[in-house]
Amino acid sequence: MSYRACKTCNKKVNEALDSGYWCEACQKNDASCSLRYILSANFSDASGGAWFSVFSEEAEKIVGCSTDELDKMKSQICCIGAGYVGGPTMALIALKCPDVQVAVVDISVPHINAWNSEQLPIYEQSLDDVVKQCRGKNLFFSTDVEKHVCEADIVFVSVDKAADLTKV
Repeated sequence: MSYRACKTCNKKVNEALDSGYWCEACQKNDASCSLRYILSANFSDASGGAWFSVFSEEAEKIVGCSTDELDKMKSQICCIGAGYVGGPTMALIALKCPDVQVAVVDISVPHINAWNSEQLPIYEQSLDDVVKQCRGKNLFFSTDVEKHVCEADIVFVSVDKAADLTKV
């Protein structure tokens, strides 16, 4: 897990109302911040266990990459299948993770066109609002399956169990 931190004191920052990041400890606003690890692990054996937590410098040695590198790894998600599961699930991921680019792909042009229109192909309570809030920002619907699968760090497959995956 990571958190946004002040570049001066490494304490957690919050997004400022106007722009940038506010550090409560330093009482200052900064245009940028750093990312810091919090890595927790439970070590146990037959006699019991204990939780350990380490922060950025030690965590980077364990994980093998910086927090910024790890953050970039989770920056693009692709979901194959724009149906009743894929579309709504990815819309919520896009809403809750605004820094993550989410692409929902399908070979059905009419289905993707519907997701890109004002009339969604399915109804779920509040789904319209979620899609409108995220679509074009960090939520995209496309028929270019190959492009988005190749660019993604994580790929979800959300297709009918009878689907022919040899076309993907």
